[in-house]
Amino acid sequence: MPPELADDVPSARARAPQDWTGRVSLHLHSAYSDGTLTPTELVEEAHRQGVRVLSLTDHDTTVGLAEAAAAAERLGVSSSTARR
Repeated sequence: MPPELADDVPSARARAPQDWTGRVSLHLHSAYSDGTLTPTELVEEAHRQGVRVLSLTDHDTTVGLAEAAAAAERLGVSSSTARR
């Protein structure tokens, strides 16, 4: 990565790795953006890895939000798009 693009502010994970739970992921992309999984597959994989709070943040589209929200609701995952 070019130095001018590097983030000079350390992430929360880098500052305190012992506090990182991995249970929250608020920046996920599906195949509707630049990811490789469908919204359902993405939520299922996140859940399998222990994520319990997530947000789908595809670029320039909201087309996958309803699908992600339905999968999250089915799995008991809190989602920024959940319809509760």
